[in-house]
Amino acid sequence: MTLTTGGLRFFADNSHGGDPLTWEAQRLLCWQKANPSGVVNSVSYPQNGWEVPNPIPAGLVMQDGGTDYSTLANSGWQYFFLNASQVSTVDPNTCGKSNVQVLKPWQFPVSAYGAVGDGDHDDTAAINACHADAFAYAGSHGGVYSVVLDALTYHIAGAPSTSHQGNAQLPWPYVTADSAPGADTGLKIGGGFWCPSVPDQSMLYHWLQKVPQNAGAVLKSTYDAGNSIPGAGEASVIGGPTLSSPPAHWSNVLATIDNVQISVPNEPNVCGIDLRCFGQAYVKSAGVLAAQTPGVNGPPNIPSPKWAFGLAMPYPANNARCDIDYFSCEGLTYGLIGYEHLSVKSLRLVNNYTNLIVWSNQSTPHQNLIEYACLENAHTLIETAGSTGKLIILMADIEWGTGPIFVDACSTPAHGEITIGSNGTDGQSLNDALNGKSPFAANAIQGTTAIRLINSDQAAGPIASPPAVPATATPFKNPFYRDATVIVSGTVTGISVNGTQVATAAATVTVPTNQTITLTYSGAAPSWSWTLT
Repeated sequence: MTLTTGGLRFFADNSHGGDPLTWEAQRLLCWQKANPSGVVNSVSYPQNGWEVPNPIPAGLVMQDGGTDYSTLANSGWQYFFLNASQVSTVDPNTCGKSNVQVLKPWQFPVSAYGAVGDGDHDDTAAINACHADAFAYAGSHGGVYSVVLDALTYHIAGAPSTSHQGNAQLPWPYVTADSAPGADTGLKIGGGFWCPSVPDQSMLYHWLQKVPQNAGAVLKSTYDAGNSIPGAGEASVIGGPTLSSPPAHWSNVLATIDNVQISVPNEPNVCGIDLRCFGQAYVKSAGVLAAQTPGVNGPPNIPSPKWAFGLAMPYPANNARCDIDYFSCEGLTYGLIGYEHLSVKSLRLVNNYTNLIVWSNQSTPHQNLIEYACLENAHTLIETAGSTGKLIILMADIEWGTGPIFVDACSTPAHGEITIGSNGTDGQSLNDALNGKSPFAANAIQGTTAIRLINSDQAAGPIASPPAVPATATPFKNPFYRDATVIVSGTVTGISVNGTQVATAAATVTVPTNQTITLTYSGAAPSWSWTLT
C-alpha cells in the first residue's frame, strides 16, 4: 500500500509468520507517519489495543523506494497491529487524519507482495503471488476475496502460464473439478481484482488525445504471443482455465473484476480478459485498450483481423450469472464475446475489427440482454455466430465503420431484437446505412436473421412518398426498419409477407421490420400506401 506522509493506511498482512498477531487472527498492520514534532498521533487509542513487535522485522521490501521496515521506522514511521474488532472503531477525525483506508482480512493488496506500479518494473510475479494467497485464503474462510490494486500502472511483462490449464500472464487460480464429468466440487469461491481508489475504469481514449492513456489501476501488458493462436489457447493478460471439456468441467468460481483497466500493445497478439471456463462472472467496471498507433494522435486504428479479444464471458452451459455493468474496449480483433445468460448495462466498443459477437454452439441457447451499447468505427459492429443465438439490445448507438452493421452467421437464424440509433440527422440517413446505399457499406445487413432490427431515428406515421411497387412476384424488403402497415389497392392475386401468403386480393397487411412483402399480379401494377408504427 502506498505510504503517504500525513496519511493513515491499514492493510491486511500475512508476511509476519513469527509475530504473535498473525493473519489467521485477523489482525491488520497499521503504518502511520509521525507528525512534525516526532510524536506518533495515535495516543487517542487505548494503548492495550496496540502491539509493537520488537525487534521491528527487517528485509521486507515496501513500495516507496524499496525501503524496508527498519529504515521506515528509523525515519519516523511506526507500525502497529490492530485487531479486526478495533478497526471498526477507527475514527480518522480522532487521530487527526483525513485519508483512511481499511482493508478487511479477505482483501489482499498487491503492494504487500512487492508490486511497484511504476509502469516499468515487472509486477507479474508479485500480483500472481498475491492472487494465489488470496484465493487460498478464500478457500478456507467463507469463499470471498479481493486482490487490491492501487491507482497505479502495473507493468505485466511475464510470459503466460499454462499451469492452470489456461494461457494467461495473470492466471486465475481455479477450483479443481472432480474426475467424473459434471460432478464438480460444491466449493464456490467469489472474488477477483479490485481498485478502491477510483469510481470507474471503463473510460475510452478521446479521439483528439495526443498522449498515452494513464488513468486509475492499469495492468499494462507488453507481451506478444504471435499472429497465430498459441497451442495452449488464446493468450490473455487475465485468464482462467481453458478446460478441454466444457461444459462438463469448469472452474467453480464467480470471477469479479472491479475498476481495472488493461493496456495491450498496438495490433495486439494478447487478449485482455478470458473468463470462458468460469462458472460465473461479474465485470463491474473494466476496460481493455490497445496502445495508441505510433506517430498517430488519438485512439488506435481498427486492427487487422487476428484472434485477440478484449473480454470473453463464460461459455454456454456453465451457470446463469454472467453480468457486466460497464465495459469498454478499443483496438482488438473482437471487443466483447458473449455466449448466453449475458446481462449488460453499458458497453463502449470502438475501433475493434468486430465490436460485439454473440456465439453459441447450443441448439437451444438462453437469451442475451444488453441495455446500452455504443458501437462505433469497426469493420463489423454486431455479429451472431455458431449454431444459433439470441440477442436483445435495447439501444445500439452506432456510428458505422468500414463493413457491415449486423451479420447473422448462425447456421440457424438468430432471434431477438436490436433497436438502433445513430449520429445521423434523421431516420433516412440510418435507413440508407442499413440498406447499404452509397456511401455506406453495400452489404450492411448480412445473413438471414430472425432478429428484429428497429431504426429508432425513424419517426412513426405515414410515408409521404412510398416506395415504388416492385415487379410481380418480386420480394421487397421493408426499407424503413420499423413495422409498417401497408394498404394494397388494385388487382392482385396474392400478398405474401416474408414468404408466407397472407391474402389473395387487395388488403391491409403488416410488414414487420427487415422482412419482405411480395405482390403477385398481372397487367397494371397495383398501388400501396405505407404507415410506420
